[in-house]
Amino acid sequence: MNHLLAYLLTFSISICMSLALTALFIRVAPSLGLLDHPSEDRQTHTKITPLAGGVAIFFAFNLTCWLIYNYFLTRFNGYLTLDWWAAFFVASSILLVVGLIDDRFGVSPKVKLLGQAIATCTLYYLSNSDVNLFQTDFSVFWTFIFILIWNLAIINAFNLIDGLDGLCSGLATIPAIGLTLVFILRGSFGDALICLALAGACLGFLKYNFYPAKVFLGDTGSMFLGFALANISLHVGSEKSSLFAIVAMVVFIAGVPIFDTFLAIWRRSIRKLLLNQSGRKDVRVMGADTDHLHHRLLKLDFSPQQIALRLYAVSTTIVIIGTLYIVSKSQAIGLFLITFTGLIYLLTRYILHIEIWETCRLLVVNNQLRININNWLKYFDFFWVLLAVWVSNTIVGEHLEIASFDWKAINLLFWLAPTLGFLHLSKIYSKIWQNSFFKDYVFLALSILAGSSISLGLFLFLLMDQWENYLLIVNRDIVFCFISLVGIMGVRLPYHIARELSFTKSGSRANNACNILIYGAGKHGGLYLQNLHLKYTNNLGEIHIAGFIDDNKVLHGQSTYGSPVLGGITALKELIKQFDISRIILTTTISKQNVSLLKEITESTKVELLTWDSSCV
Repeated sequence: MNHLLAYLLTFSISICMSLALTALFIRVAPSLGLLDHPSEDRQTHTKITPLAGGVAIFFAFNLTCWLIYNYFLTRFNGYLTLDWWAAFFVASSILLVVGLIDDRFGVSPKVKLLGQAIATCTLYYLSNSDVNLFQTDFSVFWTFIFILIWNLAIINAFNLIDGLDGLCSGLATIPAIGLTLVFILRGSFGDALICLALAGACLGFLKYNFYPAKVFLGDTGSMFLGFALANISLHVGSEKSSLFAIVAMVVFIAGVPIFDTFLAIWRRSIRKLLLNQSGRKDVRVMGADTDHLHHRLLKLDFSPQQIALRLYAVSTTIVIIGTLYIVSKSQAIGLFLITFTGLIYLLTRYILHIEIWETCRLLVVNNQLRININNWLKYFDFFWVLLAVWVSNTIVGEHLEIASFDWKAINLLFWLAPTLGFLHLSKIYSKIWQNSFFKDYVFLALSILAGSSISLGLFLFLLMDQWENYLLIVNRDIVFCFISLVGIMGVRLPYHIARELSFTKSGSRANNACNILIYGAGKHGGLYLQNLHLKYTNNLGEIHIAGFIDDNKVLHGQSTYGSPVLGGITALKELIKQFDISRIILTTTISKQNVSLLKEITESTKVELLTWDSSCV
């Protein structure tokens, strides 16, 4: 059969089967008791909706696979052979039963995890999987352990992200299409058809699952999608890939779900540690909360459709970069560095408020932990620099060789020693970083730059007669320096970032914070903010600075000291109502007329008016 015709038939049949089976399931689900009832704390829908619609995807995918193996491609070429599919069908059926029981009656996370492990073991045993993932051969035992962790991680990532109409099914469709492209580029025609069948099944279901959803995936569907993508993607790296490529593949197929899962584990672990100090009710790491990515975007007044489309766009970007990596590694590396830098900024600025906030609170209330963290920083730096050496070598210097030298020994010595040496010489390990200043970070950055410059000089000295390697060494030094800066400085910054965020954006403050307006956007207002940072360090979140008001119209609409200048005294009444202001701090000298007007406004709105004198600081 012609390849193009097979692609069109596979995709069309898979979509049509999914559409028909989903429509049928919506009618049958109520009689089976597979219904989701609205819940005030976690759900966005307001009516009873059929649950466990993943059954339709399961059958649409597997029926299409049966047609592929028996009619479309009787002489199958690829890794996902008929034996693999038979084993996958049995294993995924086990997972389907676990999901249906959970959607109908509810089971504990441990039982679900056990079911996922049994399904993974079944597939591994029945398919006689021989997946050589790394450049070093592993024993059967360690290969199985890796595959088990791989499956459990991706299954649960998709399970956790399934909290918004169309989100999980859409985020599974995109990497399925991406895997199709990867297999086409590698000449694995049969494997591409299997991935296309999965993409078609997801798209057909998405018609009924997109907001407002007429049916939900349930754990039945989210676990199946994670299981399918996890096991198909394992065979992309069957020709022995580097560890970097394996990690990249995880991001490729489950970037958004994996990131959301990472945040959930981080957030819940910190909250669990804070349990005794904060008096919070019991928090379980494997429990549920309302701080997933889609919940945060809902709180920012995005509609469910807008949230889904934005996260689709992020996933599509990741898949494009991954596909480009297959075609041209050098271009993908540059795009990766640009994207990585942009993501670090966006995540810190808009997404990580809650995690940084909770981590900072833990550091504040637990002095012993702060001391322990400072003591362990030297060990973190060592392993991070070691990681930077490995990553830079993997993505830039994998083809670099130096004749007449023990390359591995020289490699580690020349990259590790100068950077770690400068870090020790600059006495950064004698600093309490929670109480550090900007200049401390400047010296830290200079130490890393100096160390990487020495490393570059040493290598260039060795390569005097090997000009063809010069550019590789320079590029590798840039990557090494960049990664070292991100990690070594990044691990010391969360406390300061959280402290700053606690006085600015509402996403990082406590719900009962006192909203304040500062009258005076000049130096006195800045001095008040500095004093406030010091005074409330141990009570982060009690104060929220909505912004400044100032009589100087030139400042209106500008930002100073990290907060906006919202207007003048004529706009005060409107600002008090808009930002729910409970206190105004007068930090500067104003005219008697404005003093009278200010008192009149605060008395009528019952807002507390305080005067702050910078000379008392």
